[in-house]
Amino acid sequence: MDLVRTLNREKEKTKNQSEEKQQELEGRIERAKKLYPVLTFVYYYGSEEHHFWHGARTLKERLASDTGVRKTVLEAVNDYRLPLIEIWKLTDEQLLNFKSDFGLVIRAWRGKTDLDRDGDDTLVDKWEALQALSALLDNAVFDLGSPWMREITKKEDVHMREVMDVYGRAVREETEKKTRKQAYQEIARKLAADGHTEDYIRSFCSEVLSEEEISEALAGVKVPG
Repeated sequence: MDLVRTLNREKEKTKNQSEEKQQELEGRIERAKKLYPVLTFVYYYGSEEHHFWHGARTLKERLASDTGVRKTVLEAVNDYRLPLIEIWKLTDEQLLNFKSDFGLVIRAWRGKTDLDRDGDDTLVDKWEALQALSALLDNAVFDLGSPWMREITKKEDVHMREVMDVYGRAVREETEKKTRKQAYQEIARKLAADGHTEDYIRSFCSEVLSEEEISEALAGVKVPG
């Protein structure tokens, strides 16, 4: 109650001031004395294997899963329920109830096209929103130093639709690049099988593959000297 003590000291100092000032301070002191609950929620985003929560939802459930805890002990324990929100169980209508950047991020992550928040998909805090989206999508597109991230954040106002358009282009380019690399690794192995030297293979594939990727492709393949 440090705030209450501070306000009381301020009240003592202002005894000779106007009645209006005194009443204002007394009102602030009364408001500071009120207790407000601190609510903690757990948002479960799921995993590749499990979209939904399969663990215990209360402290007693968790303790009961341990066979070493006796029933008489459990009866004496004050239970605590996990205030769990499973993102994948939220309906489209429930998702639209989120009016913050969080709602835009979750809807984008779940592939929803209705990204508008009351007709506006502008990110209030673009950096926090993009970092959250980066963690959910686990993609280098949103790394702070990536060219894609620089393209997204160069504007003062960032819209989620623009973010997802850039993300889509980045994923397509990365997929094409990966497919091309795989094709050139197969070419490297075929060149080796056809009797070409390693120097020739490296020269031929260097435009697409790094030295390490060429070595990986040729691992276990007999290459002429």
